[in-house]
Amino acid sequence: MSRKSRKTTRASTLVGVHFSAQELADLPRSIARLIFAAQDMAESSAAAKCLLERNDLSGDVRRALETAVPVAYARPWGKSNTIGGLERHWLPKRPDYQSLHTEIINVRNKVYAHTDEEIAARGIEDVSAIAGVPGPFYVPAWHPLNQDLLPAIAELAESQKHRFVEAVQELQRRLGSSPS
Repeated sequence: MSRKSRKTTRASTLVGVHFSAQELADLPRSIARLIFAAQDMAESSAAAKCLLERNDLSGDVRRALETAVPVAYARPWGKSNTIGGLERHWLPKRPDYQSLHTEIINVRNKVYAHTDEEIAARGIEDVSAIAGVPGPFYVPAWHPLNQDLLPAIAELAESQKHRFVEAVQELQRRLGSSPS
């Protein structure tokens, strides 16, 4: 292997962005993965901001947006992504962001992407007494996303989006300057 080839596959850091050897070995795939990740962060942030700004949303729209926040945020790290999940070095750097990241992934897994009976994330409730009808009369129960976390989630998602966009720009620069 020539010295030049080794440089292309070795992990590197430029412009404050770190790339693994695997990411550098397949630039088009890495670019696609990071573009999708940036879009996912934009969607998560937009949903969080909409929930913060709008008090007039119907229950179904609120629930859809509450679901979108953690599901879109978590998508880039999914092991089942055929394009591949992001590597650990893309996790947030700040300790407060790291703990929020972990909480978002957990709430996605336990509440919003699956129905987890263990934590009673979703369920049904008998509302016959409230509705004034003979029971039982079941409706879906909803445990809303913690509204106090929405500003921090939007900030974290925006921060991650900017990291991913910066990385895409660097990889595109490298792809453009790679010898064919």
